[in-house]
Amino acid sequence: MTEQAFPDFEHALAGAQKRLNDALLSSPSLVREYTAHLAMSPGKQLRARCLLACAQQEDGRVPADAAPLAAGVELLHLATLVHDDVMDDAGLRRGAPTLQARYGKRVAVICGDWLLAAALRTAAALNNRERFLSLRLPGYIGRVCLGELRQTAENGNLGLTAPQYLRIIGGKTAALFAGSFYAGALLFTDEHELRQRYARFGRYLGLLFQLADDLGDFTLDQDLARKPVRSDYEQGVITLPLIHALAKDPELSARAREGRIPMDELAERVRAGGGLDFTRALCRRYHDRALRLLPALHAPKEKEARLLSLLERAGRAAQPF
Repeated sequence: MTEQAFPDFEHALAGAQKRLNDALLSSPSLVREYTAHLAMSPGKQLRARCLLACAQQEDGRVPADAAPLAAGVELLHLATLVHDDVMDDAGLRRGAPTLQARYGKRVAVICGDWLLAAALRTAAALNNRERFLSLRLPGYIGRVCLGELRQTAENGNLGLTAPQYLRIIGGKTAALFAGSFYAGALLFTDEHELRQRYARFGRYLGLLFQLADDLGDFTLDQDLARKPVRSDYEQGVITLPLIHALAKDPELSARAREGRIPMDELAERVRAGGGLDFTRALCRRYHDRALRLLPALHAPKEKEARLLSLLERAGRAAQPF
């Protein structure tokens, strides 16, 4: 019997979006007001797009099991954002008030926990349950949590090194991208090594997007970013551009240890100290690693073009190269 499948990527994306909306808008009445608020700002759904692209077959069709997996990954990402906003006391996300800003921190924390449960339930709704077990989703969730814990433990640490920071974002951001790529590859191939290559490609992509976000905190205005900018330092989060600038500028490091530096001045010192250029150079490195890996994914022509488009989208976010 032939496995059910969507005819193409766009139909698969619509199917995943329906699953996501159903989870948010058909939630229990006790949380529906809060999840409906989240549904009003759906975001780019990058992880779902990555998963569906990786699942696409030689004939362009996408297995039906990709939809619940993609929706589950997006719910998991949403749960992490809700919790992040509580930790950062953020008032704006995706151009709209955050859950914690509108309803309070207690509601947001519990709603984030509910979203995590919904993510696992949605992702498990596969025709082939063995695939869900093979995904080992709890392991990826654990890596995300450890990344967040490492970031919290290093909060305010002006001596944080670049390798330490890359380890943080390797869990906090890149792990979920790697999991999304692996989940899609799980539906594409039975070859373990090939699945691992997809996960590695996803990890590079996740690191790229996070480093681009770090750059944006120093280079974008709030209207363009659709969230608070130049807020990482104020929250004690030390990102790669600042890490490099502090290491190269002892006077800046000394002033930072003595007290807060005005954000406009800090942004200029980070730029002058090479922090932005250093971070962009690392972005180029991850971009090029992913590009070299692309032929080894054995992707059909249409699928390879879509994966390349996702990679270039991440690269543009870190421009100018």
